[in-house]
Amino acid sequence: MLESKIERKFTVWCEANGIVARKYTTPGRNGSPDHIFFYKGRTALIEFKQPTKTPDPLQVIELGILEEAGIDVTWVDNVADAKEWLCDVFDIEI
Repeated sequence: MLESKIERKFTVWCEANGIVARKYTTPGRNGSPDHIFFYKGRTALIEFKQPTKTPDPLQVIELGILEEAGIDVTWVDNVADAKEWLCDVFDIEI
């Protein structure tokens, strides 16, 4: 499945469950996660990859910087893992 299809399927699920999903861009800063999510005052970021793909070295560094700053951030290569991680971060039972 293409990365864009995973992103789209997941963001549709988020919106249906009251989670605000936005494409995340940081002009002039490469390696940032793809999407940012908001729910009841909480924020989380996810980098989406195609199945079997992993973040490139610059993305790994950026994910580490954000995590070190206390941001809930991860990368996933499928919708099921994205749902599980985000529900855990936002303390949602679905």
